[in-house]
This record gives sequence, C-alpha cells and structure tokens, in this order.
Amino acid sequence: MRFNLLSKKSLLACAVSLALFGCGGSNHDDKTETKQGTKDSSVVTEKDKNAVTEKAKTRTITAIDGYLVNAIVCDDQNGNQVCDAGEEIKIQNEKGEELVLTTNAQGQAEVSDSASVIVKVVAGKTIDTDTNNTVSKAYTLVAHADTDIVSPFSTLATLKNVDMDTLAAEVNLDAELIKGDFVAAKSEQTASIAEGSKRIHLVARSVVKLLPEDFSSDENVSEELVKDAVKLVELADQQSLEGIDDIVIEKNEENDTLVINPLVEQTFDLKDLLEQGDGFWYMGSTSHMLFSQEGAEQFQVKDGKLIFPQEVPTEYQIVDGAIVADSDESYMFYLSNDLLLGTDKSQGDMIFLSKQYDVTAENAAKFTVEALTSKPMYTMISEGPSQTDVYHEFMLLENIYNTDGTGKITLVGTDESFDMSWVVTQDGVLEVTFSPDGEEVTESYYRSPSDNAVFLIRAEMENTQPILATQDLALAQEILDNFAQQYQ
Repeated sequence: MRFNLLSKKSLLACAVSLALFGCGGSNHDDKTETKQGTKDSSVVTEKDKNAVTEKAKTRTITAIDGYLVNAIVCDDQNGNQVCDAGEEIKIQNEKGEELVLTTNAQGQAEVSDSASVIVKVVAGKTIDTDTNNTVSKAYTLVAHADTDIVSPFSTLATLKNVDMDTLAAEVNLDAELIKGDFVAAKSEQTASIAEGSKRIHLVARSVVKLLPEDFSSDENVSEELVKDAVKLVELADQQSLEGIDDIVIEKNEENDTLVINPLVEQTFDLKDLLEQGDGFWYMGSTSHMLFSQEGAEQFQVKDGKLIFPQEVPTEYQIVDGAIVADSDESYMFYLSNDLLLGTDKSQGDMIFLSKQYDVTAENAAKFTVEALTSKPMYTMISEGPSQTDVYHEFMLLENIYNTDGTGKITLVGTDESFDMSWVVTQDGVLEVTFSPDGEEVTESYYRSPSDNAVFLIRAEMENTQPILATQDLALAQEILDNFAQQYQ
C-alpha cells in the first residue's frame, strides 16, 4: 500500500501555519493532454531505427563499499555530483507502475550506457553486505560515465576530475584493483591479488565513514578526502591480514586522529537500543493535538523496565519489533541510535522516542544557512485522524530556502505551494514568515541535536508541535509508507 500524501482540501486554502495546516493536499483529477501528430507513425525510417538502437544501449553498474543493496540510482545530468530533483532513474514494474531504480541483492543496477551514475545510500534503508544490516548514516557515491564500479575510489576520482589511474598513483594503491570488484577479488587464488584486495576493501569502508550525505556544500571536500585516504592507506598497510575484514579506520571524537575500531554489526536489537547508555528517552506524539495535551515526557529504560517519574516501574518485553508493557503495545518501525518512530494504535498515532528532544531552547542544536540552502528539507507533519482512516494523516512538505532569504513550501506530489521568507538568528533558531489568508505569521523552529538522517524540529507557534525532518525525500516517503502499513 502506498501512503496517500494528498488530502481532500487545498494547501493554500487551509494553510494556517507552516507546522499546523489542519488539512492536506488536494484530490485534483489528473489531466493528460494529447497532441495529435501529423507524421504517419507506421513509417519507421532508418534514422529512427538507429535512434532506438542507440537508446537501448545499457550497462550494469555495481555499488560497492560492501555490496550496497537497495540504494537509489541517479543520473547526474548536470554534472554537479548531486542527485537533484528529476535525476533519480525511473523504471516500470510488471504492473506498469513507475518506480525509482534501486540496486539489487548484488549491489547492481542496469543503467543507460551514457549515464553518469550517482548512488544514494539511504540511512535505515540501504543494506551494506559488510554487516548485512541497514546503514545508519546516509552518504553518496559517484562515478564517471565510463565506470561500472561505483565505489569510494570512483567517488574520489570523480570529485577530483581525474581518471582512476591518476587517483591510484596519488593514494598509492593498485589501479587495476580499485577499478574492479575488490570485494570479489578477495577470494582470488593469486595471493597478491587477494591480500591487496583485503587492504583496499578496508580503505574503502573507512573512506565511507568520511563521506558526506551529498557534495553540494563543500567545494574543498575532494582535497580533504584524498589527504585522508593517503593516511588510511598507510594505516591499512600496517594491519595484519588476520581479522582485517573485522575492523574499520575512523576519526576519533575530536575528528583529528585516525583510530582502528572493530567493524561492529548493527543488529538493531531494540532492547539494546532502548537501554543503551543511561537509557533516558523523551517520548511524545507527532500529533499537535495530543502533543499539546501530553508534551514530551522523559523516562528511563533499564534492566527490562520502563521507569516513568513518580510511577512504579513497569516490566516490558520486545515482541516482533514491538514494545509490550501491560496491555500497551507500540511497534517501532524506524530505528536509529537517537530516534525511534513507532505506533500508538489506540490513537492511530505516530509516536517518537528521542534521545535529544530537549524541552529548553538552550539545548537545541543550531540551524545554519549553509545547511538549509544546500538542498531542500522535507518535513512530515501530522494532521490528525481522517474521517475514513483509523490512523493519522501526514503532509509531506518540500521546504526550499534561497540564499536571499526567500523560500517556497510545496506539498509533495502537487503543484500547491506558497512563498515565505526566513532567517537564522544568532542563536541558530530558524524563523519563518509567511502570510496565510493575508495575515503575516512568524514561527520559530528549533533543531534537535542529532546528526542522523532524520531529526526532530520543535516548532514554536500558538502551540508547540514536533516535526519530523530530513533532506532525503525517499527516506521521508519510506517512513510515511511504513507508518501507514502498520494499520493495514
């Protein structure tokens, strides 16, 4: 079932505030205009045949850190190393439905022969076969149009605008190995190839730790990445081959030293996640109505018990991905280190558990102009229950922030939008001004201090409402789809 992002009313007609519209999109009928051509379609010229043959040429690309499964594949048509709107490659399934192309179980996808491939690794969705679990941090891989292996090495070469041989010489690696499938080459019978590929694989998964979600904001990123890659190669050469597949090289917390760490599989054990560290979480509803009544309540999960202030601790169990305590059950469908999303089926609600949803503005993270203007931000806003569904409806909004302080908010999937102005204060608060029904409204937004792909925004307006936000449209749609599926 595909989550319905469109509601029954017009976005512009019912916009009361950015965070609380009170209604959704539209149910406009799709209209398709057909132009009558004058050319006899039964006549196929030799030129047309050649064009069809040329268009049909494809090649198979492979996305490698380990093999990357369920990553989004794009064609970088403007050469900016960013998967812009409209650059996701579309395919049709057997039912004729249009889908975004993703990599298969071998990390492969079939693309046009001329495509300049971008692979978007989506947090919580893309699986890295190094660990056989979903990745916790989004990043991007790119490659030249003549490269079929899309890897951290093809990414460095593309960013520097050099060929793979030049990059190999600069970072002191075997050119043939980094151009090929170095994961498969680890099983080669030739010892030098197998050993070299193991070290190269270590370097590759370590470079991934340094890659940003995209390359839109830092023009000097390629030089810094190559410098770090040289250091990674030096450290990789010093490692024993025994157990080399079980380690990764990362920067320390101060971001100034490379250290060897175990490659820990992300088992996403819900009990371990809940009780990690001190076990404290904030819990709240994404519904403005319920949140205004209950707010965000802090509690502790420890030794198999849920501990709320001034209440007797309650024992809980994890049953098929759900937290079960007494007669209450909440299925958690999105997991990360500091944000969990789940269901409250008694209310048809989406709830959040957040490590960092602090109730004071002083503890919020700072918005930055650079981050906001680098790419659109997508916000998921609860409208409450509909008349026909048992669960709450959500709007998915695209928020575009221009460098001149103007912007636009669009209901995804429609042409409904309105203009706004914005500013980031000295304290890092995002203030957005717009005029629903001709009356100017200014609202303040505080960002939770999280570096995950999905984060919470606390919207301060007439009432306070938590908003889910991400710069990854596919991940936002996946979250809303998964939420709706829990009520089917």
